[in-house]
Amino acid sequence: CITGRLAAWWVDLVGVNVLFVIIYGWTGAVKGNEAASRTNDMVGIVRNELCLHPEALIVMAGDLNGDTDAFPNIMEMISEENWTDIGARADLWGGTPKDTTGQVSAGVKANRRDFFFVNSFLFPAVAGYRVDVCNKFPTHQPIQLALASQKVITASRRLKKTTSAAEGIQSMIQYACDAEPDTNEGDI
Repeated sequence: CITGRLAAWWVDLVGVNVLFVIIYGWTGAVKGNEAASRTNDMVGIVRNELCLHPEALIVMAGDLNGDTDAFPNIMEMISEENWTDIGARADLWGGTPKDTTGQVSAGVKANRRDFFFVNSFLFPAVAGYRVDVCNKFPTHQPIQLALASQKVITASRRLKKTTSAAEGIQSMIQYACDAEPDTNEGDI
């Protein structure tokens, strides 16, 4: 398929919601070309959506069909928003940084087109990463991310049960009536 795709799901991990964003980039993305621009636009859409969830635990994964430097939004997420390219940091878990994940055909150089990115809130829970060289798929090797359930922490605020708006308004009306004994509730 030559067109890009995008999907996201909230997943409950040990009672904590983690947002998984899956991207399949436009085929043939090279820095500056139309495919890279379109994939970068999809990442931009994701970034805009993530602004609505500033303290969420997030994994963004997928086949970008290009190197990370072809996508300015990815590069800004890493450099300015404290996201981590897990495969680039695989040495933290005993792996090889930027290990290749795919090879289109025997005569083509292997590349890294499959990625896991995590935001700073989820990064402490990353317990492992590896490229599973199983040779069961024609063009890709599976990548695996391990999260330590005991370390899946939330930086998001805990919502407390709030008083309903109706109860608050009724209290204000009652206070106004008590302050002005000649006032009728219907006049407020």
